[in-house]
Amino acid sequence: MFESQLNLVVDPYDTAHSSLVIHLQGEFDKIGLTSIRDKLEVALSSFTGKYLVFDIGDLNFINSEGIGYLIGVYTHVVNISGVFCIVGAKAHVQDVFETLGLWNIIKHPASIEACYTI
Repeated sequence: MFESQLNLVVDPYDTAHSSLVIHLQGEFDKIGLTSIRDKLEVALSSFTGKYLVFDIGDLNFINSEGIGYLIGVYTHVVNISGVFCIVGAKAHVQDVFETLGLWNIIKHPASIEACYTI
């Protein structure tokens, strides 16, 4: 039986930029989300900064479960007047976001640092 793997690394809060950077590695599907949901919720529940950045450069796969979760986080961040960015998407992940029209609403600068200029 195949079991997906999703890892999460949360950088310490960056007070200089009022930002939180979350790195996702692996496969963002229902099984992967279940494995990291608690840690992710702790990080997100305390977020009151300006910039929330998801670095998905090491994400190999994302499906509707992962996309739906990111849209929920996006909505929350926008509602508290924050900036939600996704950086580092591989070409095949970019294609998914492009096809769904998500790049029309989600900021996706070339780097984490570039997010801070939005």
